[in-house]
Amino acid sequence: MVVEGGNGNSGKRQWWWLWQTVAVAVVKGGGSVCITNAQLQPKVFDVFQYGAVADGKTDNSKAFSKAWNESCKWQGRSSVLIPLGSYFLNSLVLSGPCNGPVELLIKGVLKAPSEPAQFLNTHNWIIIQAVQNLRITGGGTLDGQGASGWSFNTCSTGHCPGLPASMLLYFINNSEISHINSLNSKNVHLNIFGCRDMNLSQIGISAPGDSPNTDGIHISASTNIRLSVMNIATGDDCVSLGPENRRIHISKSFCGPGHGISVGSLGRTDEEQHVTRLVVTNCTFTRTLNGLRIKTWAGAPNDGGGVVSNMLFDSIVVNDVSSPINIDQQYCPFPPCRQDSSLIQIANITFSNIQGTSATREAVKLVCSESKPGKNIVLENINLKYLGHEGPAISTCAHANVISRGQVIPPACS
Repeated sequence: MVVEGGNGNSGKRQWWWLWQTVAVAVVKGGGSVCITNAQLQPKVFDVFQYGAVADGKTDNSKAFSKAWNESCKWQGRSSVLIPLGSYFLNSLVLSGPCNGPVELLIKGVLKAPSEPAQFLNTHNWIIIQAVQNLRITGGGTLDGQGASGWSFNTCSTGHCPGLPASMLLYFINNSEISHINSLNSKNVHLNIFGCRDMNLSQIGISAPGDSPNTDGIHISASTNIRLSVMNIATGDDCVSLGPENRRIHISKSFCGPGHGISVGSLGRTDEEQHVTRLVVTNCTFTRTLNGLRIKTWAGAPNDGGGVVSNMLFDSIVVNDVSSPINIDQQYCPFPPCRQDSSLIQIANITFSNIQGTSATREAVKLVCSESKPGKNIVLENINLKYLGHEGPAISTCAHANVISRGQVIPPACS
């Protein structure tokens, strides 16, 4: 059972804590069986027992795989322990299904390959797939050693060489990731695909502001994903949402540098692409390219349509952000671009209680599709001030039904 609502710790699978802290009495047939706290501790699989070497140079991929496989076979709770130290890893795949709940306890630093021959045209560095009841924690760090790959990732034409995401979580359900750091990924730091009922909290992500395509967290084809107490500084979107996401909740997090929180880009393929029921609340953006952004491709030849709807952006602070509120249905990073309008329908989007400073005069941009005009876009209690001297902040709108509530600065356009 996943518990929703409440404070930042809600939604977590409560048995993780109950099993570790409470002795359980099982009453059966009039008698009772006492299970001690020691019996409730997970079976520990220490990677050192499988040949791991913490010298930052020896490839530990086989040792980690062996420890994981033995842990996955265990009939009960298990923990793969990666102690303090520096561990070099080539590409690693950790697969389920497992026979019980598995914990990946990362205390050390995992270091990715820095030689181009070892990572070019590799899509992921660490893959964890097809696991139920996974917990990743420990305070350790994934060091992607991204500087060795960023020069290959100019993307001037939109065709980039394959560079690896630091970690792909692939079809992971009912799980938690907390107290983990990701440093200098070569591409996306954390890629979540096809997951359900997952809580992420207390995660630190860091890469230089000019590092290309180093999205902090990318989510696609996933449901009921909750992110809280994140500190993300990177060279692309702090959080990006691809197609087919539902019930995503982001709260109490900091973004900067980076490109903000983005829905999309969407509409470049011939498949319908939907994103619904996103909530972003109590977040702060500092010196980012964007704050809150929805982007769909301008007239992509294979645009299959879709819907972006039922979203709330509430209680947001922006500090020196270039584009605090941005709906862009003319997204085209690689000109020349087609002039056809996007087939993605944007509807029922609320921006509420957003305040701070804009680094450009255009603090609010609501440019929707001519063929699918935006519906019910609400600006409520907005106070954005322009830092420059050319005049007050302004709003720009096109093909959007904009509803203004309370004090809205700059004034809403329609």
